[in-house]
Amino acid sequence: MPHAGLDRTVSADAPPTDSASATDPTAPVAGFEAPALLLGAYSPDYLGTADGVQRQLSAMDAEAGQRVTFGGVFVGLEDPNPAYDIPAVFSALTEAGYTPFMNLAAGRDLAAMADGEYDDELRAIAEATATWAAQTDDPLVFVAPLPEMNGDWEAYGEEPEAFKRFFARLQGVYAGAGVPGDTIRWVFAPNGWSREGHEFEGYYPGDELVDVIGFSAYQWGGCGDGGWQTPEEVYGPYLERIAAMSPDKPIVVTQTAATSVGEDGAPNEAAKDDFLEASYHLLADTPQVLGVMYFNLDKECDWSVYRDGVISRGYRAGANALGVDYLSPAELSAVR
Repeated sequence: MPHAGLDRTVSADAPPTDSASATDPTAPVAGFEAPALLLGAYSPDYLGTADGVQRQLSAMDAEAGQRVTFGGVFVGLEDPNPAYDIPAVFSALTEAGYTPFMNLAAGRDLAAMADGEYDDELRAIAEATATWAAQTDDPLVFVAPLPEMNGDWEAYGEEPEAFKRFFARLQGVYAGAGVPGDTIRWVFAPNGWSREGHEFEGYYPGDELVDVIGFSAYQWGGCGDGGWQTPEEVYGPYLERIAAMSPDKPIVVTQTAATSVGEDGAPNEAAKDDFLEASYHLLADTPQVLGVMYFNLDKECDWSVYRDGVISRGYRAGANALGVDYLSPAELSAVR
């Protein structure tokens, strides 16, 4: 989730952006139109038990007055017991009505993964997913392999050709493990900002392998080096570039959050709330955007919007914006 400034560069291989979307990311485009804006959240607590899901996602929903559709989790290639962990988390989420959104990360060399050196570990994760799917009514999981792969802060970062080979290889591993094809939605989830030469267009595996296109984008304010930005500045350039690259795919903002720290270093909760409310309105008004995943953890900055039983005003207002809705896993399965 690092940010080093706003990057508006489109790769030379990307199709040109039409004039309407170049000035207004909410302008209609010829392509996918989301039925609604679906919410999602990452939690500071383990989501592998009914109590954990209730304490975090369900309680957050109750305070916000709107349900999230996606429960976000991170799974590492190095997970020592995926046969237990994956069915436990996926089952706890789906039994509560949430669709799992899994980011598959790794601390391994990307070229080695793309060449098959870690297929055993990948197969264990895929087999655990197949086991869960066989025991679940209407199984559905969104899988984002190696999120933010175009960033140098990831062990697997900045290797576009190896990433594309890995993305295809992973799908073969899942198929070989018996995971039903309609159980998975494959998500391309780069960081929005990148160093020059590592724009996400160069990492895209292609429409035939990708179901959903995502990106990470944060409001860093005075907590980082990006300065305070409007929602149009935080999200707009990447929405435009994705619409140009692949207008027929749904977009999910796969990681986002906002700090309350202003450029003067002082906390400003009102500014954070205003930014959040405006952001959800912007995303709900953008036809290609299907969902947005909020990073509800205080990590690098004070990102969270729900803590100690209290929900932020801005998140509540945004979650109840016109065009925001909830879909069950069975309902979401029908969205193509």
